[in-house]
Amino acid sequence: MKHPKIFSKFFSKKTFPAAAAFLFLAAALPAQKYNFINFNVEDGLLQSQATSICQDKQRHLWIGTLGGVSRFNGRQFTHFTKTEGLADNHVTTLLCDRHGKIWVGSHEGVSVFDGKRFKIYRIPEKQEKNGVAHLVEDQQGQVWALGYGQLFLFKNDSFLPAPGLPEFEKPDGSKTVKLTSLDLDLQGSPIFSAADDGLFFLKNGRWVKQVAFPKMPKQLVVHQVKITAARDTLLASSNGLMVLKNNKLQHFYPASERLKLPVFSIEEDANGNIWTGAMPGAACLRKRQRAISQEFGLPPGDKFELLFFGEKEGFTDNWVNEIFRDAEHRLWFATEVGGVFRFNNFRFISFDEHAGLSDPVVMGIVESQGAKFIGTGGE
Repeated sequence: MKHPKIFSKFFSKKTFPAAAAFLFLAAALPAQKYNFINFNVEDGLLQSQATSICQDKQRHLWIGTLGGVSRFNGRQFTHFTKTEGLADNHVTTLLCDRHGKIWVGSHEGVSVFDGKRFKIYRIPEKQEKNGVAHLVEDQQGQVWALGYGQLFLFKNDSFLPAPGLPEFEKPDGSKTVKLTSLDLDLQGSPIFSAADDGLFFLKNGRWVKQVAFPKMPKQLVVHQVKITAARDTLLASSNGLMVLKNNKLQHFYPASERLKLPVFSIEEDANGNIWTGAMPGAACLRKRQRAISQEFGLPPGDKFELLFFGEKEGFTDNWVNEIFRDAEHRLWFATEVGGVFRFNNFRFISFDEHAGLSDPVVMGIVESQGAKFIGTGGE
């Protein structure tokens, strides 16, 4: 099996073009390139359209794609498809539970891997579709599933409609409301959002509407809810990055028009920085450590600096489906076409005299038999 080409002490074919751009110092670069590492099909990933990520008890990463699931042990990938027992290769969501089982959501139900084989579970037959969009495990070890707008609880070895759901009523008087997100609060209790209705938390066994969504020209669709360490309730939504303040929704960063565009995923890193995934690329609201230069155009009192990451910054311009923080506090990005990216840190990728170049002026680069030769202006 092919090993991933990791950019560290050597150049890989994938990262070399990005690094080489730094070496032509005479050229005016429109953006800095950050330390992202890409894992794609040529590195062993099963398929390039990554949808979801989770990490098991052995700290192996499981990556859902539109071609099946890849397990990554840090060196190589192992693949699981319908041939190995999956219900469907079109994977929509993953859950690594506390007991070591891997739950794989797809358009054909949920496949649960116990380390040896898969067992397939369907949502109730009266549902027209068996697709599962989200899976979470609560603080009691119960598994919840969001399947095409409806909420289910795994109990007695099957998925059953979740008990105690509130009576929804759409503006047109109908009773069918689509649920669009399923997440956990800081205590591990489920949270779900209902389109055209509101955000609901499970408290003491009862579903409580935390906030009613305001009427908008376009339907507000919430893709993910994230409770931060600072206890801010953030929403990745069709209206951008929102925050719940005094039981009202507002834009988290009103100064940025780009963060008012649809956002699909949110994650908080170990330093309290907020990351969002959208189309195109990703953004980071980085906590301010010092005064920010004028190029960011931020108000003086703002506590964040806003950074965008796309192809020019060493990332991708593709759709970001999920951002995942692993046990080592590294961030992983599941992208629509570009496979998976890992963000190492905010250091730029560059090579100069301190890295061993004889001169900072680079005249040319050639490759021969897998080695890169760099011609400089020095002797």
